[in-house]
Amino acid sequence: MKLSWRKNPKTPDGWFKRIAISLLAALAVFLLSLPVSFMAFLNHLERTDPNDSQTFLGALTAAVLVGLVVATLFFFAVLSVLTLLSLRGKPATQ
Repeated sequence: MKLSWRKNPKTPDGWFKRIAISLLAALAVFLLSLPVSFMAFLNHLERTDPNDSQTFLGALTAAVLVGLVVATLFFFAVLSVLTLLSLRGKPATQ
């Protein structure tokens, strides 16, 4: 198996398109996970300490951290799958 790295990143098999697709997928996952994790953390924090005045801020902080972690993992997963598909000899977007 011969590995060859392409010189021009803007070619159909170049790395620029794979990174752009991975970033857009990670952004979509971040935007979807943010409200879901926010509501889950808000519900949990309101049940554990209903008199706390920092519940909203704590839930928002935790939701952003969870969203960033999930989006980062998703970015690298999509990027590695697209890279492996492109190393097979076919363009990653087909």
